[in-house]
Amino acid sequence: MPWAGLDDANEAFIVVLVHKMARESHSTILFVSHRKVARPTPDPILKLNLDPAGFQGILAENQ
Repeated sequence: MPWAGLDDANEAFIVVLVHKMARESHSTILFVSHRKVARPTPDPILKLNLDPAGFQGILAENQ
């Protein structure tokens, strides 16, 4: 989803919509962003960490 050019209010609105879609459809949503602003706060979170063999996935509770 292209976020370039969104102001803070519209970005927050998109985050609310992502939460709503995930909750109401019981779906998994892959959300990738390089921005350090408001973002979905799913529970649980799959964190990918780089290790010598590649990436290691760790399932963590949202805090």
